[in-house]
Amino acid sequence: MLVGSAYAAHAISFNGGNGWVPYFRTENERGLAALTGFHSGPLIEYGSSSCAIQFIEDGTRRCSGAPTSAQHVFAVNEALAYAVYDDRLLDYDGVNWRQLGAPLPPPGIARARAVWANQSSVFVVGDAGLLALFDNGVMKAIPRADAPNVDYVSAWGFGVNDLWAGSADGQLIHYDGKGWSPSLTGSGSCSPILGMWGDAGTLYFHTQSMIGVHRQGIVRQLMYWDCDEPVKIESLWGNSVNEVFVALHDPNATDCAAKLMWFDGASFSPL
Repeated sequence: MLVGSAYAAHAISFNGGNGWVPYFRTENERGLAALTGFHSGPLIEYGSSSCAIQFIEDGTRRCSGAPTSAQHVFAVNEALAYAVYDDRLLDYDGVNWRQLGAPLPPPGIARARAVWANQSSVFVVGDAGLLALFDNGVMKAIPRADAPNVDYVSAWGFGVNDLWAGSADGQLIHYDGKGWSPSLTGSGSCSPILGMWGDAGTLYFHTQSMIGVHRQGIVRQLMYWDCDEPVKIESLWGNSVNEVFVALHDPNATDCAAKLMWFDGASFSPL
């Protein structure tokens, strides 16, 4: 878990089942950052001021050589990862980052926000209705008439014919290989669908105040706070449908503002 702010250095803590211990800390650096990683490789930090995308392992870090700060990074395996910034999609082959294809349409205007990928496909979403699908490195035309022309900020997929996009105004839409259909329509100041994670056809998603799940065509809320509550959901990730982790920020907590919750498929517990 990464803890940081615009006013303090970043710190990464690790919990292997016996409590939290320090793993890595930056020195004299400020700026927001995000954390992901390879399944059995280094952590990936992006968005900080020191390096566009950096790898952290065994208490050390190295700059990965990405050309600019990334908006989002998605790792498929140790030799394949993708990143987006502005109207560009980058891929990583285990050694170098390179631009994949031409700038996203419309060039110079598109602003990508999130990316999901597997071994052969890449799905990119962004502002002003950006929904782009690459199949084996080539952009594939997908229907857009049924997709709302809104800002999309999160993405997930289970294959090229099973894609999900979450919008800044709380809409969750699904692509089935033929067209887009809504699964959730949200509204309000705390409604952006900020993140998603899924496995075996079950999709988890979150706004800053709600955690939801889409399973077998049904959407239900798992956890919810009012918009004006100080508790905010920062991120969500999982290992299986019965092992999902949620990072929270609670400024009123007496012990620690940063918290991690574990969902076992039935209920949430602190970690």
